Amino acid sequence: PHFTAGLPFWIAGAGNLFCSAVAWRVHCTDKYQSRQLRISLRMNLVIVIIAVQCVQIAASYLEWLRGSIDFSQFWHYTLISLLGQVVPEVCVFFAEIFTSVDYPLVRSLAQNSGLGVVQVVLQGLGQGFASTLFPAVTMVGVVMITYEL
Repeated sequence: PHFTAGLPFWIAGAGNLFCSAVAWRVHCTDKYQSRQLRISLRMNLVIVIIAVQCVQIAASYLEWLRGSIDFSQFWHYTLISLLGQVVPEVCVFFAEIFTSVDYPLVRSLAQNSGLGVVQVVLQGLGQGFASTLFPAVTMVGVVMITYEL
């Protein structure tokens, strides 16, 4: 089989392995607030992304040394893999701005609840539509960039 057929299995296998390895570090007890849990989960995810990217780079580098891919393919695979791992997490972070009580948009929605149901529904719909703008534009841009590679 060709290297490109096996690369997704390298990435998925490394992701499963490293997710299992860092899962012990998540503290889900009553003494931690939701913000601390999110930070802990996010840091675990950063560790997994770095580890998986190292595995992907090592596998691609070995294939480049063997001559089955050229250097252009090597860095294309590296960039595509990096974008595929980082961009969804960036989108999740920006979506959290519209859904977490730690940010002013959700707090203002709660404060306006005294103005009536219509106000809350309209403001919630508006924020919901606005929350999809950044992830949608980001994903379209990444697909366009990676398609050209």
